[in-house]
Amino acid sequence: MKVLLLNPPFIDRFSRTSRSPAVTKGGTIYYPLWLSYAAGVLERDGSEVRLVDAPADCISNEEVLTRLGNFVPDVVVLDTSTPSIYADARSAEFYKKRYPGAFVVLVGTHPSAMPEWTLSLSPAIDAVAIGEYDDTLRALAQAIGRGESPSSVAGLVVRDGNSVRRTGARPLITDIDSLPFVTAVYKKHLAIRNYFFAAARYPMVMIITGRGCPHRCFFCVYPQTFHSRAYRPRSARNVADEFLYVRRELPFVREIGIEDDTFTVDRRRCAEICDILTAENVGMKWYCNARADLPYDLLLKMRRAGCRMITVGFESGSQEILDAMHKGLGLETMRRFVKDARRAGILIHGCIMAGNPGETEETIRESFRFALELDCDSMQFFPLFVYPGTEAYRWAETNGYLTTTDFRRWLDEKGDYRCVIDLPDLPGARMVELCKGFYAQYHLRPSYILRKALQGIRRPGEGWRTVRSAFTFFRFMLKDRRARRAASRPEGAGSREHRWNEFWSEDQQLRKFTGINTAYAEVVDALLGLSTPRSRCVEIGCGTGTYAIEVAAGGRNCIGTDYSPSALAIARAKAKALHGLDMKLLAADVYSPPFREGSVDLVFSDGVIEHLDIPRALQGMKRILKPGGWMVATVPSRSLTYMCVYYGLYSVRNRPFEAWLSRARWAELLREAGFMDVTVEKYGSIVDGVLMRIFKKRAVRTRLKLARTSYLMKGRRP
Repeated sequence: MKVLLLNPPFIDRFSRTSRSPAVTKGGTIYYPLWLSYAAGVLERDGSEVRLVDAPADCISNEEVLTRLGNFVPDVVVLDTSTPSIYADARSAEFYKKRYPGAFVVLVGTHPSAMPEWTLSLSPAIDAVAIGEYDDTLRALAQAIGRGESPSSVAGLVVRDGNSVRRTGARPLITDIDSLPFVTAVYKKHLAIRNYFFAAARYPMVMIITGRGCPHRCFFCVYPQTFHSRAYRPRSARNVADEFLYVRRELPFVREIGIEDDTFTVDRRRCAEICDILTAENVGMKWYCNARADLPYDLLLKMRRAGCRMITVGFESGSQEILDAMHKGLGLETMRRFVKDARRAGILIHGCIMAGNPGETEETIRESFRFALELDCDSMQFFPLFVYPGTEAYRWAETNGYLTTTDFRRWLDEKGDYRCVIDLPDLPGARMVELCKGFYAQYHLRPSYILRKALQGIRRPGEGWRTVRSAFTFFRFMLKDRRARRAASRPEGAGSREHRWNEFWSEDQQLRKFTGINTAYAEVVDALLGLSTPRSRCVEIGCGTGTYAIEVAAGGRNCIGTDYSPSALAIARAKAKALHGLDMKLLAADVYSPPFREGSVDLVFSDGVIEHLDIPRALQGMKRILKPGGWMVATVPSRSLTYMCVYYGLYSVRNRPFEAWLSRARWAELLREAGFMDVTVEKYGSIVDGVLMRIFKKRAVRTRLKLARTSYLMKGRRP
């Protein structure tokens, strides 16, 4: 059986698997955890699987089809979320139209909570899976393969003619050790550098060491709608083995995120995991989610085993509010926990939530004072988000606090959170305003800034993370200020946002980019020098076609490839305008270019591979080269000037911060990929780049030897 597991397009960088799905201000985007576990189960059972994460890859449904090529699925599985559910239904229609013989299933927390309603969205949806779906999808693929009715598969709500029928509950998976390592699925199917957690070291991976959570917080969506409150942990040995797998198979990963709802439910197991990690000197940094009630001896053991940070939901500084949400913790316990964690050397990322039962503006201010008292390494403040299937949603709905039942309104047009509840004396808009203000006040305190600066000196790795977070923070503050100013003006009144959107229309992009080709002469010379007029040359990720155009203009048989149709359109128009060329351009996957193995003489990329899973990208380029063929790539150097400009111009999702490697490390990576005759040289300067744009030069030779900002790398396939 062929199965497509798709995290469908919605908004680029939409973190659908997060506990509160959105496009986050800090750039965090979760792995498609549950799709990935299901992919591993299906592959082990013999199914042919494609796992695609469209929001992380920033691709459309049409581009997903390009990636799939000749793969025709028998089953299409689409992940969902509350704010994206209408778009997810449209994606179901898209794939049902493209693959009419496929069985289309929607999965996730929202259809689990509202299965019949979800099926009513579109006749293209054949079924909804309830809760955990690893074994449900495996059984479904087997049933369809045998020609049996999906109605025989437990764990589904299926469309049966004009009616809807539940097939019965499926027992929860109790042997969690039997599941494949999700990190092996990431390695095979996903671009690991596409995922980011603002509080973690990058690149990172996320794993689950136990499903379910026995605690009864009334707002938490996954235990109430997806994997229940029945806690089912993996064994300590199994968890440690996955840590060892990551260290061995994904050596560039710098941190493991344990994304259990509460990693420390079983303290004895937690201690056993730490003992194994310490005894076997695994040496991997990790973070986890935990309650604020851990004793000092366990915290110290966790720290020695590599735990760098714990994410903790403090939720409120009012004991009455905590009791109303069934938190089951006291303020004094939380205070003692933070002191013990600090003494053990573990960072704390805290969370404060506004809008719970009994909340007033004064209790929110009380929570802020409590946050200042705790003085954690970082703290987020956000209003309560209520999701169908949770006690919080029923509470808000029953009391008339919901401002809308249109799930599209859970996010704004940019994918940011909206507060959809109004309490009697506390409107949602006021909650949002307070949370934003407290977030800024907390992180702009002089004492906090001084402490972070000293921390950066003592622990340089944390210092770089703090710098990155600070850039993100100030960009958010600036954007928010501009948005508020724009909102106060009449529509279309010439705000900066209005002019910017107008400038970046499709026609404007074509006009902007077709008039100039900012190519450095050193790179052009290298590409032409390593090829002949009879050579077959390919640019991977041609973007706007900068070097592919110059190589083609130099009399070479050159093909440009890129995922983005708009980038290809710009490259095509630019080649025509500048050189009168009809460029050969293909929509293609950077990891598996659509060329036969050993069929290309020269393959090159310009500022692409540092954003990707670098070893995987290098292997994809090497595969298509003939023996003796050359690979050329340009990447950012570790120039401080370049880093500052890059941070100023691009959002976190495009930053290759930890891919700003040394010249020696890049050379090592090329040799590890199997290239020989490797060289890595500096070229380029920001000043020359600016001059190219001002004077419309197509290729310049850099003059400023002390301000070079990029590396030109070359390697030959044996």
